[in-house]
Amino acid sequence: MDIEESITHLLGEGEAKDAAASKGPFKQARIRVFPMFGQPYEVDVPAGDGGHGGADPVMLAQIFLPDPPPDPFGRAASHIDGAASVLVGIAANEAMRTGRLVQIDELFRLPL
Repeated sequence: MDIEESITHLLGEGEAKDAAASKGPFKQARIRVFPMFGQPYEVDVPAGDGGHGGADPVMLAQIFLPDPPPDPFGRAASHIDGAASVLVGIAANEAMRTGRLVQIDELFRLPL
């Protein structure tokens, strides 16, 4: 998958060039499938309205609406997903500090 975002919204010093520049669809999105015993082919990537190819409005609705719409694809992260994300960073820092492989379960066993 190759995604090129429209990130023309900042100038060199961090000031906003155009507030709406990063809120549109991807500049380019492409999925190319390479089957083991077949010919490569491209798959259409649907574009949604809003930033990050339409993901921002969906995410913001899930976070901030008092009664968010259903999430049929199970995209919303749970508190366990958040903890797992934090533990990945902790494990990476520990690995860099000690020079050894750090297993997440060594730090804290998360429920499945």
